[in-house]
Amino acid sequence: MKNLIKQQKNPGFTLVEIMVALTIFSTTFMISLAIFANSQKVQQRTLSVQQGQSDARYALELISRYIRLGEIDYEYYVQNGISLADPNNPPSILALRDSAGLPARFQLANNLIQLCTIFSQTGILPNQSESCQASSWVNLTPANIRVDNLDFYISPAADPYLFDSTGLEYEGGDYQEMVTIVLETTINPTKDNYSTHFQTTITPRVYRR
Repeated sequence: MKNLIKQQKNPGFTLVEIMVALTIFSTTFMISLAIFANSQKVQQRTLSVQQGQSDARYALELISRYIRLGEIDYEYYVQNGISLADPNNPPSILALRDSAGLPARFQLANNLIQLCTIFSQTGILPNQSESCQASSWVNLTPANIRVDNLDFYISPAADPYLFDSTGLEYEGGDYQEMVTIVLETTINPTKDNYSTHFQTTITPRVYRR
């Protein structure tokens, strides 16, 4: 009799209680799963943005390295009638010469930063015209980065090493060469549309006076 009474006091879980428990468990599981999936998505987006920023910084640092180790090719701008004096209209191409006098060009084309170091034989020496074939341009930024803007602000506007015998002074005045780069990109333009803005000023190490 005592055992029977004890069994009646502990009848176990009812069907309603089991259904409520399953509902609570399922809801909690679905919420946890949604939080985990969203966390994974945010983490992947963060990694993608970090990789895009790293790729953009690599291109910027490569340009900076060329500037530090070389000189601005003022002759290129003179020959092509490109003025460097208007800050509202910076040149679309950064023309440089390395320590050996060989030309290097940077430009923005098809939303990609491009570099050219392979020219026709007439462009090997300074003060000579050169042409870079379309196939010689190398992309410095990957497809997951859209370069929206790339400006080169060059100072001074004239060659500081070219002496004007008429005015008895250097055309560029008593200024050191300097290039300010403004770079604006969009990372993952078809998905995240994360915009970045970089700006840096570099001075060549070469000083020939």
